[in-house]
Amino acid sequence: MINYTAVIDILNSEHYADKTGFFERFTDFHHETLTNCSGIGTSLFLKTLACFLDKSIDTREVFLSKEISQSTVFDREINSHTVIYLDFSDFNADCYEEAKEYIRRKMSDVYKHFYNYFEGDSSHRYDYRRREEVLDIIEQHSSDTVLACSLRDLMLQFRGYETFNKERKLALLIDNLVLLETVAEAKGFSKEMKAFLKAYIVNDVYKYCDVFLQIGDVRESREMFSY
Repeated sequence: MINYTAVIDILNSEHYADKTGFFERFTDFHHETLTNCSGIGTSLFLKTLACFLDKSIDTREVFLSKEISQSTVFDREINSHTVIYLDFSDFNADCYEEAKEYIRRKMSDVYKHFYNYFEGDSSHRYDYRRREEVLDIIEQHSSDTVLACSLRDLMLQFRGYETFNKERKLALLIDNLVLLETVAEAKGFSKEMKAFLKAYIVNDVYKYCDVFLQIGDVRESREMFSY
């Protein structure tokens, strides 16, 4: 998902421009899409936010010297979330079929990354690992319908599991999802891509997050991201 070692090296560099003071804006069930923000270093900003939120690592010492440490949310939010990070900034496809294969690879990586997250006996109500559609996603031969629902289904599993364990912290961070639509418009499969994305992300996925941030270097369609 993210090479946190590389991110931490950047954070510790004397050349790092501290923008962590903005993190407070994206806590407490905050859902936002930011546009035309290439000037703030979108990918690094998202990865730094993930580094701050992700409970699978301990980065308290790293952020104690940053602006966010002065915020009242610091102790509450540092390393407290399950983070799903999706990076679409490398997307390139000549047709809709190629686009779907690209997304299948992305979701396969995500499902593999979290495969052992739901620990316990296989009969556990939130252990999803034996579901056929999960294996199909991992093996990259899921149907279009299963693929379109793959992110929402994973997040529902997280929400149920986190609620069951009284840890209601889930963050979804997306880098340049809009590039899929931009490339599709240029290559002539915009209609198919818009229909897919509405099922994949727009309809209600963000409702399952404590933090949702979608950020891009190009202007998103307001119709697509109108929630």
